[in-house]
Amino acid sequence: MKNIKLFVSLSVIVLLAACKKETTIKEEYNPPQPKLFGTWQQINTNPSNTTISYYIFPNDGANYAYILTLESDGFKSKQGYAYKATENQLNIFYYLYNYSVANDTLKLYTSPGVFTALKKVASPSFTPANWMNTYSTLKTLVPPRAMNSSSLKSFGIEGDNIYPCGYNGSAYNVYKFNTVSQQYTDSIQVSTTSSTFFKSPVLYYGLYGNNFIYKTTGIALPSSVVSNNTLNYTNSISANPSSGVIYANLSDGTLFSGTEGSTFNQLFDFNIHNLYNVLYYKNDEFLALKNNTIVRVKISPTYQILSVYENSPTFSIYVLSTNGADTWAYGYDNELSDYRLVKINLN
Repeated sequence: MKNIKLFVSLSVIVLLAACKKETTIKEEYNPPQPKLFGTWQQINTNPSNTTISYYIFPNDGANYAYILTLESDGFKSKQGYAYKATENQLNIFYYLYNYSVANDTLKLYTSPGVFTALKKVASPSFTPANWMNTYSTLKTLVPPRAMNSSSLKSFGIEGDNIYPCGYNGSAYNVYKFNTVSQQYTDSIQVSTTSSTFFKSPVLYYGLYGNNFIYKTTGIALPSSVVSNNTLNYTNSISANPSSGVIYANLSDGTLFSGTEGSTFNQLFDFNIHNLYNVLYYKNDEFLALKNNTIVRVKISPTYQILSVYENSPTFSIYVLSTNGADTWAYGYDNELSDYRLVKINLN
């Protein structure tokens, strides 16, 4: 009898073991759909909007898309976005779109019947990598305390020395700062913040406000007047070393020019192109900033953008300074949460 009970118990255990089943639930992976891959140009339905926009979905498995824009005056920009896509939905820009592809047209629906239409570019001559020019970084410095300000103006450059105007807590000073030793070697107190430009042996001052342009030899009080007229809020000073023409870019975007002892006259209005911090560069070309981006332009015989330089998305450029040979960018590093002074080479 005991053997029968034991046999029955073992049979139940074997039966239960046979009925046990392990189930593994696997989350379905929806890769980006091949019909999205490629370069698409947005179809513009607004005649007043002259900006050309391209959406690019590379077939590289990175799930990263780009939007490239080209404005009517030649200014370029580039943004990159992570995205996810299924057969008919696209999650990008923190927004979920329904989408459809028919022949060579992509439609991104924001609601039924409301969509952005894009046409496929069959053989694009550009890629996200070559859409904009690049610059290389030659040196990066942590600027001294007096330079740590978003209101810093353009500064003169003399080899390893630069001449920024900073606030030391009680007064504005123009400093001579050695970028090798990273020490101030001289300074002079001035009445207000100032842009400077060095052209051996002269240091030019553009005192902010309704002021003349002044000059000195070396670090000294700005007492010798260069311009016959006052200029309203000079943001940056530069000069053509060959012709001797001096340029002053004012806070309203206008560019004035003149020579020592002359009346400075308006040469160009950069405000209509939203450019600021304009500086003479070389070969009758100018450098400027727009939307945290360095732009190289010509204004004669007509306005023309020659190059747009891609900037690091973590570095906000506040000030650009150049003497044609050396170029420095001053700004804020958003990753390190600190100001940086960067010597660059424009390729």
